[in-house]
Amino acid sequence: MAGLNKWIFATHGFRYPLLLSSLHMLSGVAVGYPLGWARGPSPPAPRPRARIYLLSLTFCTSVALGNVGLSYVQLDVAQAVATTTPLVTLLLSGLLGGRRHHPLQYAAMGPVCAGAACSIAGGLRFHQPGCGFLLAATVLRALKSIQQS
Repeated sequence: MAGLNKWIFATHGFRYPLLLSSLHMLSGVAVGYPLGWARGPSPPAPRPRARIYLLSLTFCTSVALGNVGLSYVQLDVAQAVATTTPLVTLLLSGLLGGRRHHPLQYAAMGPVCAGAACSIAGGLRFHQPGCGFLLAATVLRALKSIQQS
């Protein structure tokens, strides 16, 4: 999906990443509501409903920030930043959720993140605000994973 979005931004000069995100979300609603309606009416209780709204907000914001970041940086930089999501998820689940992870889990993230960094070495065109948007999207993706568990 990131490759397609970057193609739209680069090839066609599309300058509205938030509009693209909104269209993405609206198409999800257009498909989701009929499927939910066909399944049968079973509205969730108030507490799960609030968790669903929070998860939806986290997801939508993550996609929007990722699209804004893609409009500033190269695709390989965006993919390299996205590969750090599992490491950020481990760190946040420890900090926010108090979960303890085996040291080997942290060690396994090293080669993944280092490999991504090596894959873009030499061709990096750093754009500070774009990378900031991508890092924020990565943190939100990690929070979304924690919310789902």
